[in-house]
Amino acid sequence: MAHKRKPETSARERLMVTAIEGIRNGVYNGPTHAAAELGVALSTLKKRLKGRKSRAEAREAQQELTRHEEKALVDWVSRATAVDNPVPHPYIKEMAEEIRKTREGEKGEYLHPLGTSWMEAFLSRHPQLRTKLSKAIEES
Repeated sequence: MAHKRKPETSARERLMVTAIEGIRNGVYNGPTHAAAELGVALSTLKKRLKGRKSRAEAREAQQELTRHEEKALVDWVSRATAVDNPVPHPYIKEMAEEIRKTREGEKGEYLHPLGTSWMEAFLSRHPQLRTKLSKAIEES
């Protein structure tokens, strides 16, 4: 079962990225100043400045799709829903399989089918995609 990501996690990660960029651009004098201003953990900020990856980046190798492939899939779903064309979960999963097949063709490697909980994990990684149950216009 996929672990639901807390909204605070995304907010903390955005603040961490802001702090790192601010230090590199000279907005903040150093990690201590950035941590105090933005309210992020100083120890985490120092580790990230030394090259440690975020949890999401570190777990990317375990995912079925790369970050760029997932972004393409999210963009496709977002564009479809923006024009009032909701995309059912099986179609999203099928599109993910098609994206993986292009990679399989390039490298000549065998990829096992996506698991039964892949869709749930995908939606938990992308909370901006919301599931909405549809209703028939006319009920017979």
